Amino acid sequence: MTDRGNGDAGERSELEEALTDAYGLSLARDIDPSRRYSIVTVGSFQFAFSTYETYMHGLEQIWEAGLVGEPAPSAFGHQLPGAAPNLRAIDPDLRILRTEDVQGPPKRFERKKR
Repeated sequence: MTDRGNGDAGERSELEEALTDAYGLSLARDIDPSRRYSIVTVGSFQFAFSTYETYMHGLEQIWEAGLVGEPAPSAFGHQLPGAAPNLRAIDPDLRILRTEDVQGPPKRFERKKR
């Protein structure tokens, strides 16, 4: 995660923990809490895009796959767990997206006890 110097270390730690609990460590590391993301829902999942260009390219790839993406309100990175609880990826390459990739129940991440 990118530290933009916003807030103190305790707030950043709590935010990192909340993002990791919501999405798992791999995806949480890709989220910039202070950046605004455009969100698209496809099937059971959401995808987030950090720029207009990646958003439009993602929509094009979704349509080329024969799927329908439903735009959702944008959100800052720290708001993503509430805005996109089933977030699958940030700025994904969706060239090989298939219907079965977005069907079924969303995967939940269990945080390991320390």
